[in-house]
Amino acid sequence: MRKNALISILLVCLTNISGAQNLVPNPDFELMNDCNFAGHLISGGISDWFSFNYQKNTVDVLNTCLPFPELQPPNTIRGYGYPHSGNGMLGICYAQELNYREVASVALTTALIKDSAYCVRFWVKNSRIENVYYWVEHIGLKFSALVIDSTAIVQSNPDIRSWTDLGHPEWLEVSGYYIATGGEQYVNIGYFGPSIQKYQSLPFDPTGSTAPYYFIDDVSVVPCNKDSLLTVTCEFPNVFTVDGNNLNDVYTLQLNNIRALDIQVLNRWGTVVKQYDGTKSTWDGTDQSGTPLSAGVYYIRAVATTTFGDVFQKYQYVHLIR
Repeated sequence: MRKNALISILLVCLTNISGAQNLVPNPDFELMNDCNFAGHLISGGISDWFSFNYQKNTVDVLNTCLPFPELQPPNTIRGYGYPHSGNGMLGICYAQELNYREVASVALTTALIKDSAYCVRFWVKNSRIENVYYWVEHIGLKFSALVIDSTAIVQSNPDIRSWTDLGHPEWLEVSGYYIATGGEQYVNIGYFGPSIQKYQSLPFDPTGSTAPYYFIDDVSVVPCNKDSLLTVTCEFPNVFTVDGNNLNDVYTLQLNNIRALDIQVLNRWGTVVKQYDGTKSTWDGTDQSGTPLSAGVYYIRAVATTTFGDVFQKYQYVHLIR
């Protein structure tokens, strides 16, 4: 799946997520079996979640209910940070020198259905452990029919992955959509692929033990409409009323799967009076300098790029009414 498709599909996924059932149990890591366990070896006290090899992969449970201050957000031994929501989150670590990676897994409430679409979302935060800004190139989510093992982790790529700079200090949303092959029963979150690419914005200390470490929270996998995910829509209205009644005062476009939209507004003499990216900005009836344009008929000329890499042109007359 292409990078741009993962990013630009977000709005459609969010719409579908809001009205569908999340297939991930304990998605925000709030449910605990035991608040008196050590916090490591994830299979101990948290409900539903586990690690593919809990004896060697010590995914951390970080929750305010734990009796150990170093595992209580926000001042954890692994870095500073509040959960994205609630009182709990997970912590996963990577060590480039050992090609060591931790993966957190959970069994879905129901297996995925072949050729069905699912909107996926989770949140990730670089803990900046010991105030050193290390990060890896991506955090990913992978579906599997069986409990994942170390071979699959190293030899396969994630189905959904982050594209934003993971050195950022705030919570970042990772989202996208997935078309099921059928029978996938597990969600796995971690670093997938043949090698770990680690970066740092401070000089690397080869004698130190600092490694990239991430907080994970609020994981969701929900069924969503496949047709709406793949349909390309780029509709422009032909009437635009800037009359101060808060109705249709902004030139509103109907867009779906449009990654970039270069819009030029021309007057009746063919002069470009406004130019903007329709996916990021709106037109309020003013020219490029912010001066209100006169009522009348204008011509819209646009070049659109879809999330799938296709480029097409769009033309439309619009009547500006004041």
